Amino acid sequence: MASLIGLDSTSSGFDPGLQDPPVTFGVWGDSGDADGVIGSSNTGVGVFGRSIDTAAAAVRGSSENGTGVEATSVGGMALHARRDPGGGAAVTEAFLATPSLAADFRGDVATTGAVRVNGRLDAAGVVGSSDSGVGVLGQSVDSAATAVKGSSDQGTGVEATSAGGTALHARRDPGGGAAVTEAFLATPSLAADFRGDVAATGVVLLGGRLGVGSTAPRNAVGIRGVGDAEELLSFEDSSGTRWHVNQKLGGQSGLNFAETGVADGRLYLQAGGNVGIGTTAPVAKLEVEGDVRVPHGQLFVTNDKPAAPFGVANAVCATSTNGTAVFASGPTAAIAAIGPSQFTGNVEVSGTFTAGDKQCLIDSPSDPENKTLTHACIESDERFNIYSGNVVLDGNGEARVALPQWVAAFNTDFRYQLTCIGQAAPVYVAQEVSDDAFSIAGGAADMKVSWQLTGVRNDAWARANPLVVEREKPDDEKGFFLHPEAFGQDLTRHTQYKRYEHMIRGYPRQAEQVMRTYDAARKSR
Repeated sequence: MASLIGLDSTSSGFDPGLQDPPVTFGVWGDSGDADGVIGSSNTGVGVFGRSIDTAAAAVRGSSENGTGVEATSVGGMALHARRDPGGGAAVTEAFLATPSLAADFRGDVATTGAVRVNGRLDAAGVVGSSDSGVGVLGQSVDSAATAVKGSSDQGTGVEATSAGGTALHARRDPGGGAAVTEAFLATPSLAADFRGDVAATGVVLLGGRLGVGSTAPRNAVGIRGVGDAEELLSFEDSSGTRWHVNQKLGGQSGLNFAETGVADGRLYLQAGGNVGIGTTAPVAKLEVEGDVRVPHGQLFVTNDKPAAPFGVANAVCATSTNGTAVFASGPTAAIAAIGPSQFTGNVEVSGTFTAGDKQCLIDSPSDPENKTLTHACIESDERFNIYSGNVVLDGNGEARVALPQWVAAFNTDFRYQLTCIGQAAPVYVAQEVSDDAFSIAGGAADMKVSWQLTGVRNDAWARANPLVVEREKPDDEKGFFLHPEAFGQDLTRHTQYKRYEHMIRGYPRQAEQVMRTYDAARKSR
């Protein structure tokens, strides 16, 4: 059958024979301002094209500015493409512009370009399936856009399944040599595999195992009561060392943090409230074997209840079998105590010892079981050393009083007192301290004389640290007292209160307790 050519009054100017290569055709319609080919049918197909050549097209439309092929239908399908491979294979079909849909695809859809959807994409949320590859792959070059986004009111927003590969794989490569972070969800061996840090602003609920490191733990993990394994939590590093948290400890409920095969460094948490760090379960509320350090903070210990040791409520008890029980150092004050303090044993002070009242307290020699004896120390505006003794004068009523060799080196500005015993005599100091002795004369033969020698300290430390008898208080301590109660003031006017005012403001409850203890002790004197 010959080709059918229809021409209207105008021409489009297109000549298929002049194309390179020339265009062959079954039907060619040419028009300058109308439709080139029109097919119409009430019940059948308006235009039907068929080709048995694999390189030819059954129906082809071409347009430089308009529409290549346009199909319209009032009640049926505007364009229907159907492929039947035969042999019982599945038939794939495409219906474009159906009565209810813009497009209806029966079978797989492949595209080498972008698929743009301005409306909804209804596909059970998004379901991706792959036997060995990636279930769903999304890519976006727009920094403000999302590669894959799913939304659902009641169902699943985005769903991806894979029989052998990764159901969902997200990869971020910031470039510039920065680390690549990846997330593999539903891999062949894991529900999720994260390559990089994982951050969550909400609660992470785990009903299965939690593996941290190169390998997953061999035992179950219970979170929030999930699981009843004896080991609640386990961490295993690349070397095979396993750290675990036990639910029970020696039949007692609690937690035991330990490293497998290591006896030291365990943290025990018992249900009764005891916390222990060491090799055995704790007996006290807190029991630590080893050093305890608080490098950048403060340690506060309070005790409002009577305690067994020594029969008093001690806040801190320290003992040492081979060293110093409490060692403190500081640039201004190593230890600051507000309230009465007690020392049983020797007290050594290498610097200045300052006190409002210095006393000697002993068991009373006359009734040591029932009474104590108190003597006050002598105060002076000079650093005095006092030496005394008795000497018997010779036949000439004279005597040479020998002194230790360090007396002259230790003192200066000596003062003398002589007292005759049994009778009066004009005794006097015949020669002052010289060559570690001084001389007495003017008495009777065999007379007993009591002598007292007072010297002012003149050692190197005393010379380097002269005694300042009266000095101004620092400006920020003026208006505060060393002994506020003596002036009718409370503890808030104590200089110690001023010096540690920042701590008192930061820890008001502890400060209030200290003041109550101090006030109670003062009133009980």
